[in-house]
Amino acid sequence: MALIWITGSPGTGKTAVVKALKAQGFEAFDADHDGFRVWRRRDTGEKVGFPGWPVPIGWHEAHYMPIERSRVEALSSKSGLIFLSGSVENENEVWDLFTAVVCLVLGNAALRRRLAARPDAYGKAPDELVSILRQNRTCEATYRDFGAAIIDARQPLKAVVKDVLQVAAQHMF
Repeated sequence: MALIWITGSPGTGKTAVVKALKAQGFEAFDADHDGFRVWRRRDTGEKVGFPGWPVPIGWHEAHYMPIERSRVEALSSKSGLIFLSGSVENENEVWDLFTAVVCLVLGNAALRRRLAARPDAYGKAPDELVSILRQNRTCEATYRDFGAAIIDARQPLKAVVKDVLQVAAQHMF
């Protein structure tokens, strides 16, 4: 079994990579869209509903959307090659479940363009954009230090997917 974590700043193409992997017949999941995360209050951990767009100012400071370890454990117990993508605050709590980590990277200028053009609203509000760009400044170095495979997300999607599959092939057993 190989469980591959695909991460990177919001807007780097994680969802597009998952869709492309699924189209090729791979088992691939998006932590945001496939129920691996739930909104919680930071102070109590209590589950809460998402308020909708635009997000009220201060929402992200008071709430977070952690990945649920039990959901990732369920994936890690399956056989075959499986991909899970996301960018989550508490991913250090599930790193031990992954065979390999892939980090998609973009410079801030390219990331700004992608966030402005994306169909969903996340990253368009000024406080969200500032937070994403702040995270992006240290993302590559952080994951490189962790031992992740770094993939340039400026490439065409087919090339990014090919690079992700090459990393996965190195970790199949």
